[in-house]
Amino acid sequence: MAQKEYQRQWYLRKKAGLVTNTRHIGKHECKICGKWFDRVGSHVVQVHHITAREYRKEFGFDLKRGQVTDEYRETMREHVFENGTIENLKKGESHRFVKGHKINYERSEQTQERLKEHWKKVSQLSPASKKSPRITIKCARCGKEKEVIITSKQKYCGLVCANKAKVGK
Repeated sequence: MAQKEYQRQWYLRKKAGLVTNTRHIGKHECKICGKWFDRVGSHVVQVHHITAREYRKEFGFDLKRGQVTDEYRETMREHVFENGTIENLKKGESHRFVKGHKINYERSEQTQERLKEHWKKVSQLSPASKKSPRITIKCARCGKEKEVIITSKQKYCGLVCANKAKVGK
């Protein structure tokens, strides 16, 4: 069907109420031009001539997660196994970010908010994470100071002093 014929057919369907604005459901909007896409990253690189990372950083999106639809993400997940990409991913595992790594690691505002919400939930679930009241005691054997829970009956700074006191050395 020629482009003009397609546009005419679409206009007639819209006028008849057969076309709705649901075509954008599940898609992501480009914050630069306002158009909707399955993969915004590809669009901004080709049309706006900036990298997808620069776009995500500029508009506060998660830097490590692309702006793609769930349907596209699922399709790509299936392709990973079909075309052998999974083997390359396994090879690159040793180069991935490890928690506690000493390199500079920049998190987006979106990631920081997600982590903040996560830790808020975790802290509400586990009351054990809150520190109990503490006092400082002096070891009965060596006199070294040690911080212990207020209800503790501990007399020594550690097992070495406790064992030596028990043996009588």
